[in-house]
Amino acid sequence: MPDQPDAATLEAAHMAVLQMFGAVCAEPDNPTVAEQADQALWRLDDLLAAAAS
Repeated sequence: MPDQPDAATLEAAHMAVLQMFGAVCAEPDNPTVAEQADQALWRLDDLLAAAAS
């Protein structure tokens, strides 16, 4: 079982997703921004799954 993330780690991942949302809104046709947003979402998903286990 992976270690459960602390609140600060979850908050940082959440903020990264929010920042990437803004970046995607600003540059919707930029594939680099889209890839970074996807990575941020997967990171948050992984952390939330670990927190729930």
